[in-house]
Amino acid sequence: IIARSPLSLMEVRDELQGRLRSRGGRPSLSHVSGRKKVPLSDRQWKELEQIAAQMSSSNFSPSPGQIASVLVGLSLRSVRQNRKSRDGVHV
Repeated sequence: IIARSPLSLMEVRDELQGRLRSRGGRPSLSHVSGRKKVPLSDRQWKELEQIAAQMSSSNFSPSPGQIASVLVGLSLRSVRQNRKSRDGVHV
């Protein structure tokens, strides 16, 4: 899988803000059916923590796991679009 364009932090932040739903307590991501175990290295988790800290503001504080979920979702969407384009299906 070859990425066609890098994701920007602004794109990740916009996607995250659009998917967060508050039901009291910490806002959670919409369309998430549960927690899955995804193996990550310590370095990858640290990077997710750094991205979360970089995106945080007084009224927005994403968790590293929420960042990971959005990154996976955006990456899968990109792969689907690339596959459809490659197979001649218009997106």
